[in-house]
Amino acid sequence: MGAIKEKVTYIRGLAEGLDISAQTSEGRVILAIIDALDMMAMSIEETDVTVEELSEEVAELSEDLDLICEDFYGDEDDEEQPPKPRKRKTGEEIINNFESMLVRL
Repeated sequence: MGAIKEKVTYIRGLAEGLDISAQTSEGRVILAIIDALDMMAMSIEETDVTVEELSEEVAELSEDLDLICEDFYGDEDDEEQPPKPRKRKTGEEIINNFESMLVRL
C-alpha cells in the first residue's frame, strides 16, 4: 500500500473514531472529502504503476535505438579521423597565387 493510501486509511480511521456520522451536514462533507481522497490515492497509485511500466519501455526502446544507430552509423571507435585543418595561406601567398592565375589568362 502506498504512503498516500495509508494516510487516507488513517484519516478514515480517525473519522470513524470520532463517530463522524453521515447524518449531519458536517459529517457528510467530511466523509465525502475522505472518499474523494481515497479515489485520488487510488488514481495516483495507478498512475505510478503506469509511469514505471512506461519508463521500462522507454529504456528498452532507447537500448534498441542505440543498437540501430550503431548498426547504421557504425561503431564510434571505427570512425575515421576528421580531416586535418588546411594551413592558412599568408597574404603574400594569396597574392602570388592570384598573379599566377592572371598570367595564365
